Parts: sequence; C-alpha cells; structure tokens
Amino acid sequence: MEKATYTLLIKLSSEETVEVGSLGYIKFNKGFYSYTGSAFGPGGIKRIFNHIKISEGQKTRKRWHIDYLSSNSSSEIKEIFLTSEKEECRIAERIDAEPIQSFGCSDCKCGSHLRYRDSKLSEKVRESFSKTTQKFEEYRKQEFKIEKNF
Repeated sequence: MEKATYTLLIKLSSEETVEVGSLGYIKFNKGFYSYTGSAFGPGGIKRIFNHIKISEGQKTRKRWHIDYLSSNSSSEIKEIFLTSEKEECRIAERIDAEPIQSFGCSDCKCGSHLRYRDSKLSEKVRESFSKTTQKFEEYRKQEFKIEKNF
C-alpha cells in the first residue's frame, strides 16, 4: 500500500497547552487521541513517516496540525491504522470519542479529524475502520517500517 487513509493513535502523558499553527493555543487533556488523515497525494504514505520523524524529534518543520501535538515531549504515537480506501472523513466521524474542533480538517467540511478519550482508544478506531472499509491494516509504531511493509 503506497497511498492510504490513516489514523494515528497518540498517547499524551500529561495535560499540555500547545500552539497549533493558525488554530492558536489549544489545551489538550492527558489521555488518548486519534488523528485521521489522507496520504493519497504526492509521496503517499511517506507523510506518515514524516509525522513519526517529527514526533521523535528527527525533523522539526511542522506542516500539519497533528505535527504540533505529536512533537510535544508528552506525546507518543502508539499505533497506526491504514486502508487503501479514500474514507478519511467517514472514518474520523465514526470514531466514538470527543472531537477537538477544527483540528486537522482545513481541507474538508468536517468539524474535526482529531478525537479524544481519557481511556484507551484503539478499539474505537478499530470499530470505525471495520464499519467503513473492506480491509484495513494495524501496526504498532515500532512495527511500521517502510522497508518491511511497503
């Protein structure tokens, strides 16, 4: 799979206030976040690797809203879900968790592509992908390697 709709599962270990580009300062509660995005443009899933490199401090240039949250020292990308189907908005909307208004959806009419729960979110994301797509893949961050999987 070279292009995909993806969801990143992020754990935030403490409450943080983060400046998120044009959205300004946003208070993020300690807990779990899911960010759903699209990697169908140039570069495809390399966008996901860019998010991971930013979250690990290997890159510093932030391009998308999620990069501001994931680059915070209290956050960690834990899991990645992928499908080859173009279902970014439907997947994001179906995740049963609190939306963070206007986050990650500047190129569509959705209210948000970032969801929050104070408890683990993996099962809610899995349910959303199952209800929306024919087939999806799930990886722990450390298993997600371009050489191995793509």
